[in-house]
Amino acid sequence: MKISTFIIRAAFVGVVGSSFTGCETTGDPSQGGLFGWSPSKANQRSAAYHAQLRGENDRLQDEESEAVRLQRQQKRLAGNIDAANAELAQMLGDVRAIEKTGGAAIASKAAAVRADIERAKGSSDPDEKHVRQMQKEVESLREELRLLQQRK
Repeated sequence: MKISTFIIRAAFVGVVGSSFTGCETTGDPSQGGLFGWSPSKANQRSAAYHAQLRGENDRLQDEESEAVRLQRQQKRLAGNIDAANAELAQMLGDVRAIEKTGGAAIASKAAAVRADIERAKGSSDPDEKHVRQMQKEVESLREELRLLQQRK
């Protein structure tokens, strides 16, 4: 029986020993069992996660910077729109005064300019170039009114 016990023990040691050599070491303590865990692989995995986290934090910081830039631009554009609407309101008052004092000779042209100004004033984003063009038209109406008043 000694030989069979020796054979059984040798077979057991062989099976157990070969199972250990077949295990792959891992950096994940939830895998690999008792002898399969490797601190160096765990450190490599941790470093990779930290690098990925730094990359995501950098991307988040870039996105937040872009959001701040866009908010500033939105405020600036809203200020531009407010200023343009204030200019349009002033021009509208000027054109109405011209319509009242200019008589029939200038009334139709003033009415067309007034309608254009009212359309632009109703816009949520009046174009600066368009506002400047309307300013020129109002100035032209003022000049026509001045000439008409000089003839009287």
